[in-house]
Amino acid sequence: MTDKKLSDNEIIKALEYCEDSRDTDKHCLKCPYCNESYCLDKMMADALSLINRQKAEIIRLKNKNSKVRNERN
Repeated sequence: MTDKKLSDNEIIKALEYCEDSRDTDKHCLKCPYCNESYCLDKMMADALSLINRQKAEIIRLKNKNSKVRNERN
């Protein structure tokens, strides 16, 4: 892996590869993290960042939805 930032879909796919390869390393070749030392640490940090971004987006959308509902009343 280079220092490039992975897209959300790439992070999700890497998590799926890791989950699928618990018993074998067959999927590690496809995983963008597995070329690095401490790949799981980096993957977990990116996954946490993804979760926090999605959580913030959900809150933003809920607030927007509430605002629209209040404007209708």
